[in-house]
Amino acid sequence: MQQQIQITLSAHELRDLIRESVREELQAHKPPSDHDPEELLTIEQVVKMLHISKPTLHTWKKQGILPFERMGRRVYFKRGAVMAAMKSINLKNS
Repeated sequence: MQQQIQITLSAHELRDLIRESVREELQAHKPPSDHDPEELLTIEQVVKMLHISKPTLHTWKKQGILPFERMGRRVYFKRGAVMAAMKSINLKNS
């Protein structure tokens, strides 16, 4: 059985509580442009960020569309380079 708690708030207090909650949620979901452009992303992160498949990412990598870096056997992409490449593709297609 769930316990119910009732509290009394003024309209002003309720408004402030809602504002603070919304502010916290917005801070937790900052847009990608607020991220460090030097941040290194994994293949999985880039696939998720761009909403593409792994084969598409590997094709773009081979074609030089997306610059990448190797560290040992691992492949990374700089966030800023990925964003710049996507802007370049969008400009060419418009």
